[in-house]
Amino acid sequence: MTFKSAGGNVNLGDGPNNPDGTGVGITSIGNERNPALGSLTGADIIVDAGVRLPTGLSSTDGLALQDFATTVIQGPDGATYLSELAGTMTSSGDPLAGTISASSFASGSTQLSAEEKARLDLQLFYIVLRDAGRNHNIVGSSGYGNYTAAEQAIQTFFGKAPGSGNISTWFRSITTVNGGNIDIFAPGGGLALTSQASDDSLTPPGIITEGGGGISIYTQQNVTLGTGRIFTLKGGDIMIWSNLGNIAAGASSKTVQTAPPTQVLIDPTSGNVETDLGGLATGGGIGVLASVAGVPPGNVDLDAPSGVIDAGDAGIRSTGNINLAATKILNADNISASGTTAGAPPAAPPPAAPNISGATSASAAAAANNSAAENASTNNSAASVSEEPPSIISVEVLGYGGGDDTDDDGSSTQITPTTSADIKTHPQASL
Repeated sequence: MTFKSAGGNVNLGDGPNNPDGTGVGITSIGNERNPALGSLTGADIIVDAGVRLPTGLSSTDGLALQDFATTVIQGPDGATYLSELAGTMTSSGDPLAGTISASSFASGSTQLSAEEKARLDLQLFYIVLRDAGRNHNIVGSSGYGNYTAAEQAIQTFFGKAPGSGNISTWFRSITTVNGGNIDIFAPGGGLALTSQASDDSLTPPGIITEGGGGISIYTQQNVTLGTGRIFTLKGGDIMIWSNLGNIAAGASSKTVQTAPPTQVLIDPTSGNVETDLGGLATGGGIGVLASVAGVPPGNVDLDAPSGVIDAGDAGIRSTGNINLAATKILNADNISASGTTAGAPPAAPPPAAPNISGATSASAAAAANNSAAENASTNNSAASVSEEPPSIISVEVLGYGGGDDTDDDGSSTQITPTTSADIKTHPQASL
């Protein structure tokens, strides 16, 4: 286990990565550079800011580990928490799996070293927070609609008032390459990731377990990804708790593709050679991904009791379930899970089709009458075109004015008849 503790801030810097592979951040490589180590997995990484740990990880200052373990394990849900811790250890291949019990955490017990006990206490702390977030959404549970269990755990775990301290990764990453969990906490500050935003083709840094392992994060203030990412690629859950702040998944491009290098593993006892594919990961944001086939599903738990959870443009993804607990969920349409999703608002329904069947009887009758009138008008128009009535022409001669065609003086006079006629046209009429 690699335990990096700072009484103040943790800043990984924004300088360039070095050609020799250094300057990339905090990395647990396991057997990456020495295949003869066989199946040895990488160390866990624990990074904290704002907490001063004394020599030997004593509980007399900083973290009240012993007080927390005693309170939780002897509490009403102690057996449940201990069982869940054992299951987590088994799934992650922890060498202590199957050997711990309630007595392992008792004051004065020598079963675990100070470092081992600190590591398991921290895992237990995150389990209590995770369950509090899940129970918040379960109707009928003792934690429904509240965060009481988490509030008590936070108050006890951090013991004395924590100092102030933020964690900033900038252009560098916190990574386990060949197994190993990542635990991060800033009880007096927040966590900020960023990236080379000027070039979306570059691999965004972040907090990543490439070869298996979970990620657990606790902060007092905001968790902001920017264009970074928080991923597990080959198994492992993600749990993030922002006590008084927000959780923002950021705006990383979805077209970015990254793949850790393929490794050649040699078993020193048998001489067998195996190829370990790095797998492909896309985009950014927060995600439990299956970068290769056969990866067991993992869950994402995000809790911001006093703030909001924003899926942003990068999104929140999981091969298993997603549980969200916050005052508000933003960009919920950018949240996807292969399993169930709890705490997020339902997706907006598609626009409804016009309801033509809901017309009233009166409007239906009126529509029928209008249709009938239109049909009648159409039929009458058609009839008037095809069957025109015959025209009638009548001429009445009223007289010629009397006399012959010669006046008394002998002049000739043109006689014009006076007529009154009612004439109607017809194709065959003629005068």
